[in-house]
Amino acid sequence: MQKINYLRMGIVRSLLPIACLLAASLAWAQAPAPVAVSVATNKSSPEKTITSTPSGNAGESLIPLGAPGSIAERVAACTMCHGATDVQGADAFYPAISGKPAQYLYQQLLRFREGSREYLPMQRLLANLSDDYLHDIATWFSEQTPQYKHAPPATVPASILAMGEKLALQGAPERQIPACVACHGENLKGMQAAIPGLTGLTNEYITAQMGAWQYGIRHSVAPDCMRDIANKLTSAEVQAVAAWLASQDPNTAGHINMPTKLPLECGIQTISGVQP
Repeated sequence: MQKINYLRMGIVRSLLPIACLLAASLAWAQAPAPVAVSVATNKSSPEKTITSTPSGNAGESLIPLGAPGSIAERVAACTMCHGATDVQGADAFYPAISGKPAQYLYQQLLRFREGSREYLPMQRLLANLSDDYLHDIATWFSEQTPQYKHAPPATVPASILAMGEKLALQGAPERQIPACVACHGENLKGMQAAIPGLTGLTNEYITAQMGAWQYGIRHSVAPDCMRDIANKLTSAEVQAVAAWLASQDPNTAGHINMPTKLPLECGIQTISGVQP
């Protein structure tokens, strides 16, 4: 099977609606300076409960815009594509970011702004925003409760799903590939402080992100554990893992997991202060 053309998909997704850029310039340029919001990232942080109910149409923002100048109004440019509480935002390639760990969202915003996570529309949106402002945005989204639809039925053969399940739950120790659950939690809801949940993501989004790591389009803090893992997976294995993860019911109750020792060193956890 030929490799999936991730680069082509990335180019297509770069055609972000011009409305997002206009909304950003209006909301952020006219808004007063934001008040910094702190977020705890140490081991004493309380667990964040994820509760879920069915949502409306994809991309629908279920959070009121809020008072002029409020953080809820200023993130309108974000919710236009990602949604506020909705599962997926504008389409399958814009992930839901509500309820993700604040430190994870903050680190991704930093990566987009500096260009180490390559996506030009995001880089332009964030170019003139301060660290504190990005932290406020990340914190606001982390405090929203995601509302998921049920996962769509898998459209791949059972043998592919079985391969994906084995990799997600057991990994491939003989090739030094850890299981997804070893870092993202047995419930796949993510881990404090900076590991995202995988439930509720689409097959297309997961596949595209794995390809972005493989092709060097996406980078994280060194050591970049996800890039190392992605580079050890075959195209068939990427397809299988993405299909299985996307088929899991995101409405299963659970928490973002507290930090624990990972099977390999991840730079993003190290800079978040939870891994020596």
